[in-house]
Amino acid sequence: RDDRMDQWHAREQRHAVAEIAKQFSRLDEAVANLKRVKANLKNFETALLREAVEGRLLPGSVGGWRTVQVCEAGDVLLGRQRGPQYLTGRYPRKYLRVANVKDDAIDFGDIETMDFDEVHFAKYRLLPRDILVSEGQSPELLGQSAIFCGYDEPLCFQKTLHRFRAYPKVTTPEFAQIVFRAHVRTGVFRRLGSITTNIGHLTLEKFRAAPFPLPPLAQQHRIVAEVDRRQSVLRELEAEVEANMRRVEALRQAILSTAFAE
Repeated sequence: RDDRMDQWHAREQRHAVAEIAKQFSRLDEAVANLKRVKANLKNFETALLREAVEGRLLPGSVGGWRTVQVCEAGDVLLGRQRGPQYLTGRYPRKYLRVANVKDDAIDFGDIETMDFDEVHFAKYRLLPRDILVSEGQSPELLGQSAIFCGYDEPLCFQKTLHRFRAYPKVTTPEFAQIVFRAHVRTGVFRRLGSITTNIGHLTLEKFRAAPFPLPPLAQQHRIVAEVDRRQSVLRELEAEVEANMRRVEALRQAILSTAFAE
């Protein structure tokens, strides 16, 4: 009788393991599908940015376009070098560095401090709607940028970042940000940069001379509005994908908990 009971338990265990493996296989397939959807959403965004700067996003939007250099569209400044002489001093100020700048977002979670006297503070202080562009970064992220929208205290920026301040009669920060993001996604900044080991550098000279597609201001506003509209849809879809990824992981944990509880 004990042998029969052991055999029964063994069959039940094998059945349970097989069932868990089958469920996990389905979950793995779901995760793979969600990852493909997420990759496709990124490809859609890249195509959106490309069309926006090539005049193909809106019907009849290519009239009056020209290409200038970045330095003709806005004032460009490379940040303050982080030297030992600035680590302590009478004027400690918080500053942003490349680690704080993500794709179209700024992370204020880890801000460092160094000395900026009044002259350097006036020069390197960020103003709302300045764009920060990475100077040194992994090659595929070289030139990654975000619009600075303000902070609860004054901030400066370090040499790993360029600051772009749009000329109001030429362009808007929002359109310039679309241009810079498109340059990252399509490899323009990577081709302009110099790659050493696994780090790319977009020098001040190369960034200033980078191409800047320039439609009339009225068209820029229309393009920005359309990009915002389509990106909001993409963000909603991406949020749904992330939510489904969390549901899959929760199901995986539930299956394990149920199996071990038995």
